[in-house]
Amino acid sequence: MLITGASTAIGLIGAQMVTALGASHVIGTTRSSAKRDLLTGAGVDTVILTGEQDLTEATLAVTDGHGVDVVLDHVAGQTFADCLRATKEERAADRLRSGEALGKIVITLP
Repeated sequence: MLITGASTAIGLIGAQMVTALGASHVIGTTRSSAKRDLLTGAGVDTVILTGEQDLTEATLAVTDGHGVDVVLDHVAGQTFADCLRATKEERAADRLRSGEALGKIVITLP
């Protein structure tokens, strides 16, 4: 599972919920390396620093190129498009969008 904006209230609750439900690997994004401990304490296994790492590339690297099954995205904007690229093709419908923190969604896929 991939959770964008994982250090926000929505992201932290999402991480705690899916961990309690038995998620095998939770990937969370944040812009701040100072929030890494907060995220791991909430059940995030892998933290992607979006200011330093490409979201799609980092997610695909963690999943050995397979992508994630489920995405919780409440950042939107370009982040949503990056999440689409990091999702398993056969699981393309398993995405939950809960807001538009970075504006309207504009998707440009190759």
